[in-house]
Amino acid sequence: MVRFGSATVLVTLTDTSDTATAYYLSTSDTSLHTLDGLRVGQSVADVNTKIGPLEFLEGECGLYASSKRRPSLGIHLTTPADSLECGNLVPKPPALPPGSRVAEIFLHSAA
Repeated sequence: MVRFGSATVLVTLTDTSDTATAYYLSTSDTSLHTLDGLRVGQSVADVNTKIGPLEFLEGECGLYASSKRRPSLGIHLTTPADSLECGNLVPKPPALPPGSRVAEIFLHSAA
């Protein structure tokens, strides 16, 4: 965990050697944002406007999204309580339930 002022970021390194590099960054801190303005707490509609259409997938009973415009950026989403069940989180058209928001932002190496 690394602090940037009052904000925190989880940094995952490639290995434990002296030459290790950052491989993965993650934050659920609302005070941080990406260069294109994506931040924790934003609505899914706002994310679509900032980084383009989202592709959704479910993992470990959580809903995640990505955009082809930002292949190294991952987004963990919240959905309103009781709106969807595990195994059925990937939304069907037209979209997610109202109230879905960004819960966590991930930045990982594209290599």
